[in-house]
Amino acid sequence: MADFNMFRFNFHFNKPLSKRDGKVWWTLHYKNRCLPTQQINCYVKTETKTNKKQPYAVVQGFCEDIVWDNGVANII
Repeated sequence: MADFNMFRFNFHFNKPLSKRDGKVWWTLHYKNRCLPTQQINCYVKTETKTNKKQPYAVVQGFCEDIVWDNGVANII
């Protein structure tokens, strides 16, 4: 079995940015950075998490990297 470094990521709907632009925006949190994006392709296992404070619903998991292709976040 290969020994890969796995990093925690999570993403959630960004209501203020979506309301401002009239388009759906997501905020992707990875390696202590907050990255806004309009499309996410996720190729790893995820789980949902609920919080008592905003953001209330979050999708999270572990990945090796996030590759950007024409503004699309590919979680691998």
